[in-house]
Amino acid sequence: MPHCPSKNRDRVLALVLATVAVALFAWGAGLVHRPLPEDRPGGRLGELAGRAGCRATLEAEEAGHRLASCADGDERYVLVTFTGTGERNAWIADTLPDGAIYLAGTRWVAYGHPATVRSLHARLGGDIRTVGR
Repeated sequence: MPHCPSKNRDRVLALVLATVAVALFAWGAGLVHRPLPEDRPGGRLGELAGRAGCRATLEAEEAGHRLASCADGDERYVLVTFTGTGERNAWIADTLPDGAIYLAGTRWVAYGHPATVRSLHARLGGDIRTVGR
């Protein structure tokens, strides 16, 4: 094993610690994209609303899903989180009209005016989809 003088070792250690500190700060400040925690059972609706940048009002909490209405300036839309993809797919089939454009994650949906859905895509990720029966 090569010998590393203590001054060099201290510099390397300081550089590594500084790099880790900067990375943690960037991640915590949202400067680094963090995927939504699809598989965590609680708190996803609040996180989704926060990422969307809206003031969410909880409208419904039923077995299998939670629904909130959101207002972000003039944009109005709905965010829904689900306990699983089966519940998500059933809600889409039962609720959204044929031809509706929506944004879907593994266990969440955002629905509103098509232009709003497109702008949410940049903030939330997911897939833009169209209901087709």
